[in-house]
Amino acid sequence: MGLFKPNIRKLALTKDVQGLINALKNKNKSIRDEAIKSLGDIGESAINELIKSLKEKNKKLSNVAAYTLGEFAYRGEKINTKIVPALVESLKDSVIRENSAIALGKYGTIAESAVPYLIKMLKNEDKNVQIAAAEALGEIGDPSAIPALKSALKDEDEDVRIAALEALDNF
Repeated sequence: MGLFKPNIRKLALTKDVQGLINALKNKNKSIRDEAIKSLGDIGESAINELIKSLKEKNKKLSNVAAYTLGEFAYRGEKINTKIVPALVESLKDSVIRENSAIALGKYGTIAESAVPYLIKMLKNEDKNVQIAAAEALGEIGDPSAIPALKSALKDEDEDVRIAALEALDNF
């Protein structure tokens, strides 16, 4: 992301949402954390831009947007009612579905509408997607996921079985 550290404070003061979104790609974790916090403080316009970014052709940016939307829940930021439906929709994108599942899990029971999609993801060919789905289902805690998680205990991949078992421990 260049040689210079982005001035997050200036970007936040000027409400430069795109500049803050670009800062999310920085290798420095503290810069990314400051950018996420600033986007949360800006609120609605930042959230709308992040939701738009879920559909970007640049899949690295889409993944960063999904992650950031999940971080809003994790940090206790004000929850926008558009976020969960946008993340549910992004589960259809094979490139960003893992980060979208992780983000949905951070919303807990607010993301119950995602449960049927996450259950389908337990059978995905990508074990990382399966693991993310199991973890999200455990965090959401909807009892309708229990049979699918029990079925995932028989998966051939040990990591998937462990994720399913840990998810079931949350019930």
